[in-house]
Amino acid sequence: MMIALRSLVPLVLALLATGAAGWTLHREMTRVPQEWQAVVRRQAAEDADRLAALPAQPLPPLARFTAVRDKPLFSPLRRPPGATVEEVAAPEDSPRSAPAPTRPLRATLRGIVGVGEARKAILQAGPGGPVYIAPGEELDGWTLMEIHPNAVDFARDGRRTTLTLSYKP
Repeated sequence: MMIALRSLVPLVLALLATGAAGWTLHREMTRVPQEWQAVVRRQAAEDADRLAALPAQPLPPLARFTAVRDKPLFSPLRRPPGATVEEVAAPEDSPRSAPAPTRPLRATLRGIVGVGEARKAILQAGPGGPVYIAPGEELDGWTLMEIHPNAVDFARDGRRTTLTLSYKP
């Protein structure tokens, strides 16, 4: 046993020496000379001054970004997500009165955001920007009833509509 341990001592010492040499070499190669650090700091200060002197540029109108809206980056097919609309007729209280035709909800579910129990649905309801609504709020006469992980339920005049995300985030 003692002979086996003695034969390992040179190997262990060689490994320690190699590791120390490697660490020293790494430290020397990654060290940045002081004069280079001063040059980098001076250049960064000059760049910051030049940027501060530039006039503020107004943001371009949103109409210039229609390609981003029409081909979403995270959609697998690079097409805008379409809503799956399932309309379910609620049971009528009175069979003698037929409800007037209800205008369908023309909106696309873009996303769902929430913190804790507070949730809002992000909908595209026309050419303008997105609309954020919470349960109980209305959009185009339809009331948002419930928000699910990948869908929202609306109700109007006894009818229900479900908008579903066309892709999972």
